[in-house]
Amino acid sequence: MDDNGRHFVVVSAPHQILTRPRGGSVLTLSGEFVDETSGTGPWKVHIIFNPDGTVDRRNQSNSGNDTTTQVDGATDWIIPNVSAGDGSGFEIRMNSVPADSLDEEAAAFGVWVDISSPRVWGFTSSVQSDDDSGNLTFELRRVGGAVEASGVYGFVLDTV
Repeated sequence: MDDNGRHFVVVSAPHQILTRPRGGSVLTLSGEFVDETSGTGPWKVHIIFNPDGTVDRRNQSNSGNDTTTQVDGATDWIIPNVSAGDGSGFEIRMNSVPADSLDEEAAAFGVWVDISSPRVWGFTSSVQSDDDSGNLTFELRRVGGAVEASGVYGFVLDTV
């Protein structure tokens, strides 16, 4: 919580591109800051990797008002998005363990999962004074291939 009593989540990291096929698509990850301004729960902070190549952040507070917005069209998980197809040709995994347990995770630590449906990781709380935080490293690849992109997303959920 900041000095103004606002709850917030930080999802941030510089994106990293490990490979770029000549004339092909680019897998990439980026970060984002989400500011939560409500003092009532439940609270929810998520990162969502969508089959269409976009990355969303979900921030919920104030008894269910849910805000889901695209992180940044210039740094979706694949550029151009049309190269994502239905997402089934690409896989993502969380390759780190946060300090606090996640309340929602598309797959367990180290497990590759295709992006044929929205893949969500994050924290949820409906209890006052239930603070959660963690840094999550995500990796992307084409199915069965080498890692092509990775990035660290930092989460803070402060429900004071």
